[in-house]
Amino acid sequence: MNTQETNIKFELEKYGFATVDYPQGVTGIVQDAMNAWQKFCQLPLETKSHFIYTGDSGAGYEYKNETGETKDRKENFHFSLGEMSRLSQVTKENGIDESFVSSAEALLTGIEVSVLNFAQSLEEQFGIKGLREDVYASKGSWLLRYLHYFPGAKAGKVIAAHHCDKVSFTMYLQETTPGVEYYSQKREWISMPILQGKTIVTPNMQIQYKTHGKLKALYHRVVANEKSAIEGRYSIVCFIYCLRTPQYYKEKYGRLQDMPLAFNYDMPFEEFSKLFI
Repeated sequence: MNTQETNIKFELEKYGFATVDYPQGVTGIVQDAMNAWQKFCQLPLETKSHFIYTGDSGAGYEYKNETGETKDRKENFHFSLGEMSRLSQVTKENGIDESFVSSAEALLTGIEVSVLNFAQSLEEQFGIKGLREDVYASKGSWLLRYLHYFPGAKAGKVIAAHHCDKVSFTMYLQETTPGVEYYSQKREWISMPILQGKTIVTPNMQIQYKTHGKLKALYHRVVANEKSAIEGRYSIVCFIYCLRTPQYYKEKYGRLQDMPLAFNYDMPFEEFSKLFI
């Protein structure tokens, strides 16, 4: 077991997340993607809306200006390798800089080594048989999410309600200002550290299912600070699906944002497993 694998196991068991080194060259690709996203956000809403969003595991543009404690004021863009051809065609038809899509494709390709190595480490250290194979088979559905939280929220206000993610694991790739907080096993909100040249990886609902509760889907939220209150907040994350693994049954049990905080931390596996289909 190498040093990074040892650290992954230690960090997951102690903190609930792990830090993973970027492959060589990916830091620059992430920055290119962020620059392209910020430029895209300056386009008129009518132009951005040509990228029709195709659903939870699809791709495209979303604009949200909702009211309510668990609702959003933000815009998102979702990419998956399986949708790149359609998205690229839309950029050409509307005269949009094609680097917006090509940099996202380069990023999804660039993180493949890190994603598969992380899955392999989990498989070996936590006895999750076939995880790497499942993750690799799902590559076309890995979901790269660009987020832009609009300015105006006062510093200290929660701008993304507490929730855990329904997929296998999430990679935090880039952000323009801090703001993510995670909910520890000690029931405390703690700032998520974002380190240069590294990505944070959190286990989610599918990993809690596959480890029979040994690893918990990590609850997190986003809080505004003085910079994001004025400038807004941009970030990039990637959701890694396991398509051969049971999925959280959202249609029956609802959005995870509406579930009680840390509902899953102490839930017996027999009860937890009933949430999946």
